[in-house]
Amino acid sequence: MEFMDVMLKRASVKKFSTKKPAPEMISAGINAAETAPSAGNTQCLLYIMVDDPETIEQLAKACRQDFVRKMPWVVVILSNPQQFKKLFDHRAPKFMGHYVGAAIENFLLKMVDQGLATNWIGSFSDVTIQNLFGIPDGIGIEALIAVGYELKSRPTKQRVRYALDNRLFFGGWGNKFYKPIGKARRADI
Repeated sequence: MEFMDVMLKRASVKKFSTKKPAPEMISAGINAAETAPSAGNTQCLLYIMVDDPETIEQLAKACRQDFVRKMPWVVVILSNPQQFKKLFDHRAPKFMGHYVGAAIENFLLKMVDQGLATNWIGSFSDVTIQNLFGIPDGIGIEALIAVGYELKSRPTKQRVRYALDNRLFFGGWGNKFYKPIGKARRADI
């Protein structure tokens, strides 16, 4: 699939088939996530691949998303921010956010590239998930990603993407038109 097609096809899906993707497909997404740029090359993300229906039921309760109950896979994305804190002090949360977002997007795009559908879940009970998996203190729970095949009888509609007319500026705030820099003449230098 062409890259732009993958990006445009990515959507937050809530209707999944019961067909279960191979675990190698999920781990390929994790490998893609690991290619994301990180400040200081810290690579501090951890992953839990979950396919046990009872555990997925608990995750559905933790995030209050009923559709999760029927998921064949849920990936729990965790972070160990200690390295970021050592290297970047008060800037660590900002840099960690950049890294986590880039890694998750890489994961989502790889899933689409393999013909899978996803839903990125960011709201959940951290305590419930921490207790469910025995996650130690200091490890952040960044996201849950529901993964499976989209139910073809009810495909997800793509959301409207608004034009950049009022959000793209050139050279400074509010400059909506590109003004090319003129050619420099030797006499002007």
